[in-house]
Amino acid sequence: MVFEENAPYFLLISAAKNDGVVGNVPQTYHNVLTKNGTEHLWHSISTTGHDHSSVTPHLYNFLRMIFQEEAVTE
Repeated sequence: MVFEENAPYFLLISAAKNDGVVGNVPQTYHNVLTKNGTEHLWHSISTTGHDHSSVTPHLYNFLRMIFQEEAVTE
């Protein structure tokens, strides 16, 4: 995956290692983006599953980064 036009200014791929719903799909996206040199942030939590225990820290980091990026781009 390479963005040539209309690239997002921030791309976060997040995962929980014990996620029985999406399995290793987020890791696969991360690997493809890395292989293609697409800038992104990879956030993985090793002790949670597909529930609020992983969504909360992923959402926190996403919100923290988009507001940081907004301030940097203005």
